[in-house]
Amino acid sequence: MASIIDVAKYIIHKFGHLSPLRIEYLCYYSQAWSLAWYEVPIFYEDFYVLPLGPISPVLHEALSDYDYFSFNFLDEYDSNALDEMQIYCIDKVLRGYIDLAPEKFMALPVNEAPWSRAYK
Repeated sequence: MASIIDVAKYIIHKFGHLSPLRIEYLCYYSQAWSLAWYEVPIFYEDFYVLPLGPISPVLHEALSDYDYFSFNFLDEYDSNALDEMQIYCIDKVLRGYIDLAPEKFMALPVNEAPWSRAYK
């Protein structure tokens, strides 16, 4: 089973440096769509429901020292960490969300039913 860190590394590998919150949300959507499409999680790490949206404590900690102007361990992508189905799912999510304007993308989770139900 892959970890949320593996997914974050893959996203950075594909698109270069992104803001930590954008990476968090892309991992969240990768997990959510994998569960919706295949009924299989990509990773087992959980998300907290916070006012800003879904945050993974594991990824949040890893990203706390993340400087998207320099390289660190998140840039060291292992091409064997994810299987073909996981990569296919993540790539579909990235194609659907990566070009959204930051303000629109960041507002998505908090305006969707799963997050709002969990937040209540």
